[in-house]
Amino acid sequence: MKSLTNLREAIIVAHNRGKKQTEIADFLGISQGAVSKAIKRFEETGSNQDRPKGRPEKTARNRRNIMRAREMIQRTRRQNSPERRISEESADEGVERNHVGHPRQDCG
Repeated sequence: MKSLTNLREAIIVAHNRGKKQTEIADFLGISQGAVSKAIKRFEETGSNQDRPKGRPEKTARNRRNIMRAREMIQRTRRQNSPERRISEESADEGVERNHVGHPRQDCG
């Protein structure tokens, strides 16, 4: 079986020499979609290597978003009537639990 990295390298070499994707696929005995993906990967990353596996390390919980949530809760507290006001402790508790709405509301 051919190494995937070697196949990708052959695809890029042929592509750089002006060969069409269908010609490359027929010559290497692979699908045209595989050729297209290899070319796209190379154009995006400049490499034939596998992309990192797994989910990117991104999170919505950062200092900026926490401050936005607190401001939104304070704004809501000011707009509500006095008998429906949310205490500051409850608002902070809700933010700490990753809620941006009402602190007692479950995110289910």
